Amino acid sequence: MGDTIHEVLKGKVPSDSSAQVDAFSIIKLNSAEFENKTEVLDLGAGTGASFDRLKRYIPNIKYTGLDIESSPEVESRTRTDLDFRVYDGKTMPFSNSMFDVIFCKQVLEHVRYPDAVIAEVSRILKPGGIFVGSCSQLEPYHSHSIFNWTAYGIVQVFESHDLFVKQLRPGIDGITLTMRRVIDREKFNNFFGFESLFNHYIDGRWIKSSHEEKNFQKLLIAGHLVWLAQKS
Repeated sequence: MGDTIHEVLKGKVPSDSSAQVDAFSIIKLNSAEFENKTEVLDLGAGTGASFDRLKRYIPNIKYTGLDIESSPEVESRTRTDLDFRVYDGKTMPFSNSMFDVIFCKQVLEHVRYPDAVIAEVSRILKPGGIFVGSCSQLEPYHSHSIFNWTAYGIVQVFESHDLFVKQLRPGIDGITLTMRRVIDREKFNNFFGFESLFNHYIDGRWIKSSHEEKNFQKLLIAGHLVWLAQKS
């Protein structure tokens, strides 16, 4: 029958906090992991908007943005003060073991060849380097999205390419994202910044449970999954 999801995620679901996070706040929570890190690749950089927030947490950042040639986000890019590169969606134009950190916010659900991309992430990341980001699980279609992920899938795919998943944390819940899509996009945008509706419900329903158990329950219904992995 294979491993259960509890077994697969054992040791990867944090017990320090069960708060909803995003790809930036997980960096803040793990600031020690990013000390002395400088070479940062923003995979799926889009407009380059992530740079300004990344610089808050990685002050000495040497930023490189990477994306495919054409996407709605790339086509709306206006900034010219950063180093942006283009790739074909599979092979990245960098040497082996080049980056300290690869940041990837809400990109993997848009990737046509996920195994190839994760293999490239592993190749260009330095040993001990950090792969950090978020991706969609229970999120409706958006901006040419192709594949949604699961916590199980992240562990299986990442670790098959020597990227050990150290943490999986819940982002905004999937039911709130669905309500955002069909009811009122602007109103539900507020829930990206604080505990979303069904994450809040889980906090109440499992009020006497550990942070680890709350995180596990939230991961099962998460719209966004947030990870921190390390190259072996």
